[in-house]
Amino acid sequence: MGFLEVKRIRYYSRDLLNYLRYGSDAPKSSELCFIDPAKIKTKLHVSTGITRKDTGGVLEGDWDSGQIGLEKLEKYQICLRHFVKGLSWDDAGAIKNMQLLISRYSKADRCVNEEDIYKRYAKLDELYVFLKKGGAFKTRKEMLGKQWFRNRGGYMYTLIEKVLPCLGVVVATV
Repeated sequence: MGFLEVKRIRYYSRDLLNYLRYGSDAPKSSELCFIDPAKIKTKLHVSTGITRKDTGGVLEGDWDSGQIGLEKLEKYQICLRHFVKGLSWDDAGAIKNMQLLISRYSKADRCVNEEDIYKRYAKLDELYVFLKKGGAFKTRKEMLGKQWFRNRGGYMYTLIEKVLPCLGVVVATV
C-alpha cells in the first residue's frame, strides 16, 4: 500500500468519526468549500501547530487564539501595493521578500531562484487579469484530473466556530 493510500484511509477514518459525532454537516478531509475571499480577515499563526495533516479535523480548546490580522502580513501588504496602488512587484517589495525567504529556507512558494520568483509573479498577474475578466478559480481536480483526492493541496483555510473563515487549514471548532 502506497503513501497516498495510507493518507486516504486516515482521511476517510476521520470523516467517518466526524460523521458519527457531528452528523451530516461535519467537515470532511480536503473538502472543497467556496468562501468569499473578502470575508477572510485573519490568518492562523504558524505556532498553532495546525498543518495540512489536520484537514477535516474538529478541534476543541483555544487553538484559534493565535490569529493574525491580514493587514499585518508582509505578503498581504505587498499584494495591496501591487494590485491596489499599481506598483510593480519589485517596487512593492515582493522580489526582495522572496529572496530573503529563499536565503533563509532555500525554497519559498516553490521558488528557488530569481527566475522562479519572476515567473511566479507573472503567473499571479495572469491569474488576476483572468479573474478580473470574470474567470473563476479551478479546483485541484479540474487542474490535475480525476485521480486527485477531493481538493487535497488546495488553499488552506480554517472555519472558526463555523462562522469566520481564516487562512490556515480546514478545521472547525465545536
